[in-house]
Amino acid sequence: MDTQILSTEDIALQSIDELQDRMERITLSFYKRMSSMSESSLSLIAFTALRYIHAYGPATVGKIFSAIARSQSTTSELLTRLRKHGLVEHNRNDKDGRVVNIRITGKGRSALASAEAKRDEAWRDLLGHLDENDRQTLIAAMRQICAIL
Repeated sequence: MDTQILSTEDIALQSIDELQDRMERITLSFYKRMSSMSESSLSLIAFTALRYIHAYGPATVGKIFSAIARSQSTTSELLTRLRKHGLVEHNRNDKDGRVVNIRITGKGRSALASAEAKRDEAWRDLLGHLDENDRQTLIAAMRQICAIL
């Protein structure tokens, strides 16, 4: 029988591989559930952008692209689509006409509220079977991951 002895580094790499695999599976499963519940056409990135604009108020394209971790051109295209759907509006800055501020509209707030409700339902569906202790353990682990990021 061939017995393999793993080094501490090998075990750490296996743990990282498993963590990465499980994070991908969780993310894909969650967004599949959320997409199946959604009547709206808000993509994950559109949802993220609307949440940022709603939380932080009018923002420039530069601030939004930094917040959603996409290129400036991708962010500009996204914001153009959101504007065409009436979810955001573009306004020139009063002090510097070269700067464009993006604001969420009433329609955008409604779409965001609907998407947030669907997101919450998807999380409850995905994690509802966990007891309180398991939920708190998961939250603590996620806080540690976020702190690293």
